Amino acid sequence: MKFSRNLLSRFIDISQISDEQLAKTLNDIGLEVENITKIGIPKNVVLGKVIRKIKHPDADKLSVCDVDIGNEILQIVCGAKNVSKDQYVPVALVGANLGNLKIKKSTLRGIESNGMICSSTELGLPKIEDGIFVLDSSIGELVLGRELCEYEIFNDTLFEVGVTPNRGDCFSLLGIAKDLAVAFNLKLKIFKEKERNNDVTPGIGRILNVSFDNNLQSSLYYKVVKFEKLEILVTLKFALALCDKLQKDSLRNIVEFATYMTGVLINAYKFDSYNSNFLDNNAKIHLHIKKDQKGIESVYCENNKLSDIGIYVDNKYNANENSALVVFEAIFIPAKYVSEIIFNNQIQVTDEISYYSKRGSSPLLEDGIAFLCYLISGMSKSTIYSSSQDIIQNYPLKRIDFNFDDINDIIGNVIKSEEITDILKKMDFKINPTSDDSFIAVNPPLYRQDINTIQDVAEEILRIKSIDSVTSIPQKFTQYQSIDINYYMYRFNRSIAQKAIANKFFECVHYVFYKKDILESYGYETLLENLDLSNPITNELNTLRSSLIPAMLDSIARNKNYGYDSIRLFEIGSIYTKNRVESKSLAFVASGNKTSPKYPNPKGESWDFYSFASSISNVIGRFNLESTSANIIYHTNICANIMLNGQNIGLIGKINPYISNKLEISEETFVCEISFDKLFSNHKMPQFREFSKYQASQRDITILLDSKISFGAIKEAILAKVQSGELPHIREITPLDSYKDKSLWDKYSLSFRITLQSMSGTLSEEELKIDNLLNLLSTEFGAELR
Repeated sequence: MKFSRNLLSRFIDISQISDEQLAKTLNDIGLEVENITKIGIPKNVVLGKVIRKIKHPDADKLSVCDVDIGNEILQIVCGAKNVSKDQYVPVALVGANLGNLKIKKSTLRGIESNGMICSSTELGLPKIEDGIFVLDSSIGELVLGRELCEYEIFNDTLFEVGVTPNRGDCFSLLGIAKDLAVAFNLKLKIFKEKERNNDVTPGIGRILNVSFDNNLQSSLYYKVVKFEKLEILVTLKFALALCDKLQKDSLRNIVEFATYMTGVLINAYKFDSYNSNFLDNNAKIHLHIKKDQKGIESVYCENNKLSDIGIYVDNKYNANENSALVVFEAIFIPAKYVSEIIFNNQIQVTDEISYYSKRGSSPLLEDGIAFLCYLISGMSKSTIYSSSQDIIQNYPLKRIDFNFDDINDIIGNVIKSEEITDILKKMDFKINPTSDDSFIAVNPPLYRQDINTIQDVAEEILRIKSIDSVTSIPQKFTQYQSIDINYYMYRFNRSIAQKAIANKFFECVHYVFYKKDILESYGYETLLENLDLSNPITNELNTLRSSLIPAMLDSIARNKNYGYDSIRLFEIGSIYTKNRVESKSLAFVASGNKTSPKYPNPKGESWDFYSFASSISNVIGRFNLESTSANIIYHTNICANIMLNGQNIGLIGKINPYISNKLEISEETFVCEISFDKLFSNHKMPQFREFSKYQASQRDITILLDSKISFGAIKEAILAKVQSGELPHIREITPLDSYKDKSLWDKYSLSFRITLQSMSGTLSEEELKIDNLLNLLSTEFGAELR
């Protein structure tokens, strides 16, 4: 929203207020100043009058003008098409500096030129018209030779403020002036201008009749004007140009200026071209206001829709400067109502009228029309029909009840009840009397449709009081835990993802839907028939997935077709049991080479079970494995349960060669699927513990034992003795190698390493002996030392 000091002074006296004070106050009351521009005209530009114009003898597009500047008459060659005799124009004298242009005496096609007749843009002003800037008496007394920079209108300041969508009242200059009047404690000058009628003017009832249906939300106010010789004053055009609202059509400019100043939305309908009988007063215009088939309140004339109220006007009925008979319609429609109409009917609107009506326009329709007619009567010899016709709704005012202490609690400081009441009265709030002095009931003005609660009222008071006037006090509060389990689960989710990416896995996301027959062929459970999808998005994605692995294998196959032989993927997503119970799952797939072919491995390094398990361990932490068998996806002999704290949380293994051949992917493909919920429940924050400062010793042991006994069972038995204190110095057990040969029959050779260390001192020779360990292996497992 842009406005100048000159225009603002038509509402409030700001002669004693500096630009800096004005800007600060605007910011304080919530109208953030985005830009301040000084308006001025350079020195040596004076007012002149064209007293003679002849065609240049040697140039078709040039004119030779004699221009009176008071103390002399200058001959100036001008190229503007709109220059004419008896015009008042700005004249840049020889020696004037117009930006980078210095005016000099010159000769154009043999004719001497002593200065320049200027356009508005050449003076550093916005474009007002094509050609030279034609002036009139609205700028002040026209004194030939007077410098234009001495005129108040050309020595001004332009403010640009940001207006939030809830402050529809501040899209008009009157709305901004009202706020400033309260903030500066100034008296507001309200326009009560009446149109200047002729001695005998016809009544509006002779030409216009308005009827309407019941149950309307719109208020309408009508005036009829028969136009004659409309000429827009330069001050009005200049004001609109400064605010980026100037149009080429004179009538549209008058309507635009009236809305800009008062905030009242005004439509202008032409009726001379609609029906020539209207102009000759042989026919009466009949307007009917009713809802159309979509429930939109509309204006009709002879079954032709002229407009949807507050939304748009049919362009073929829009009046312009060539219209002779015009019906002006001031409208008000509640912002919430029109916004719901536009949204519910999915109306694509571009009209400026809907932009303002959705944010809230002024309900003071009579004042808006009175100001418009005042402008028209001052710029034309038009006939303005006396009286008016209107449809005014009785809108219920919102009531907000509160205690004065409530306002003070919200603001944080004590403000006297008298001061609160005074501020609200100045802001047009209606104060309802109550029997309790600590209690107050107020009605916000109709044009403030953004005020609905006590918090809104407190904000209005604080705007006027200024936040700087509020004394800072320490805030007292009690902090409660605001982070729930979902937050921790999300953080854990992203932590796992980051670790997987660090181990060169790519994150993928698939639909939660999958092919039911393929899930069944892989041995996964599927939804019970009565719980299955009744309307799948496609015939192929016809059920909820019970595993992440099948879709990830499809992605491996698709990427292999694209030429990617070495692929690592992971996904965290939802899976479903047959009873449609949702849970989170974490899956990994690695296919092809682990490392690219390069020195010292010219063929690359292939994945194996243990290297894949090691990568998974890098992501989720240490775990144990227990040999097992699973569905058809997993290799029969290369598959294991993932054990964490004694709980089975998932499966890891090599893909079945049958599946890899079917999907045409590498046989060296490994998969792992883990219950994310179980993994999260076993997750603990890192625990710090004391470490030993004494030397550690290692012993490598190779034993021969039954092939049915796993290293896991050996490790579990040793750790149990460590916990009971029978083997107190064993700190770590690490597998090294296993060997099986026909010569060993049903036994195999197992090598592992134990680390011995004490927290209290260096271990003695006696303490380093492992006889107790060997006895344990012999008695419980029948192991033989090799």
